[in-house]
Amino acid sequence: MVSAQAAKGHTVIANSFSVHGVVRDAASGKPVEGAKISAGKANAITDENGAYRIKVASTMGVLSFSSVGYVDRD
Repeated sequence: MVSAQAAKGHTVIANSFSVHGVVRDAASGKPVEGAKISAGKANAITDENGAYRIKVASTMGVLSFSSVGYVDRD
């Protein structure tokens, strides 16, 4: 939980959490290197093992996945 000072002395609380996983090719099961994962303004890129970690706000309900040569998915 992150707290920030807002105008007129109010405190704004922003919840965020880390999401992690591995992106794999559906047909071969091999990891996909360089895939982009997005959630609002947050972005991550998979490593050589297809692994990613992205910090997202609790209000972001959808992760979007994209990679060259693949159909984008939410």
